[in-house]
Amino acid sequence: MVQWSVDEIIPIRFNHWSLEVDLFWRLLLHKVVHSLLAKE
Repeated sequence: MVQWSVDEIIPIRFNHWSLEVDLFWRLLLHKVVHSLLAKE
């Protein structure tokens, strides 16, 4: 199984956002990736 790196998924342009938004998207994408992997 391929291990996804959350840091690789999020574009560099997100770095200028606030820390709260950055953490929110990391958590959201982390949940999405895990849910997709769980379906397979």
